[in-house]
Amino acid sequence: MLRQFIHNFFLKRHFWRYASFSEVAEIYASRTLRMIAVGMSTVFMSVFLYQHGYGVQFIAAYWLIYLLFKAVVALPAAKYAALFGPKHGVLLSNLLYIPSMILFAFVPDLGVPAIVATGVLQGLSMTLYDICYLTDFSKVKSAEHA
Repeated sequence: MLRQFIHNFFLKRHFWRYASFSEVAEIYASRTLRMIAVGMSTVFMSVFLYQHGYGVQFIAAYWLIYLLFKAVVALPAAKYAALFGPKHGVLLSNLLYIPSMILFAFVPDLGVPAIVATGVLQGLSMTLYDICYLTDFSKVKSAEHA
């Protein structure tokens, strides 16, 4: 009886334990679509920078600094996910990605400051998204609850 009570109590709080295959498939499909979009924007950004006169060394250095920045902000992003929850983190990461793409459109006019601002916002967005998404799915810890 106690076990059934606990089971019913957590049913509403942990929907993925009882989610149908189609619901889980939708979550994976949304992640796949976001990762494809981010990959396409990354390729577009590199080509765009090259067409506007930035050299291959500059573009490679940009992506190196971007990845190092993501490593630096991983701990603050994890702290945010712990304080506010992974779903709020995913929402914030989606909202941060929008101004990063808008700022990138101003690269021909503003130059390097727009590239730096884009990299900071995009790095924050992607790091927060990855940590929060993976944290949200790591809550299932046993086969009984999966």
